[in-house]
Amino acid sequence: MDTPYLKAIGGSFLTMLTLVIASSLILATILRFSSFTEQSLGAVTIAITLTITFIGGLVAAIRAGSKGWLLGLLAGVSFVLLALSIQFLGYGTPVVLSQLIVFSLCIVTALIGGMIGVSIRSSIA
Repeated sequence: MDTPYLKAIGGSFLTMLTLVIASSLILATILRFSSFTEQSLGAVTIAITLTITFIGGLVAAIRAGSKGWLLGLLAGVSFVLLALSIQFLGYGTPVVLSQLIVFSLCIVTALIGGMIGVSIRSSIA
């Protein structure tokens, strides 16, 4: 892959990582200072995760300007691989079917974000 595409994936990955850390801090603060439980925020967490992967695919495609579906796919796969690595290697817990479904949706939303990102880039230029 060419250097602009690698820079686009790197920028996308950093964007997703920053958004994950920021949303984690916000959710942790909400859990700490309210009566919400982790179980009550499950759907919110999934929605935030899907939004973050969508934004990651969007950022990759806007930065590169072409091959949005491929860059979105790579952004989604990199996000999923990081999450799987942290879960399996860091915590030693196996992956369950519901997580595979969410991870698949993450890849799809990043791919869609990549397609939309190319359209946004071409409409701006």
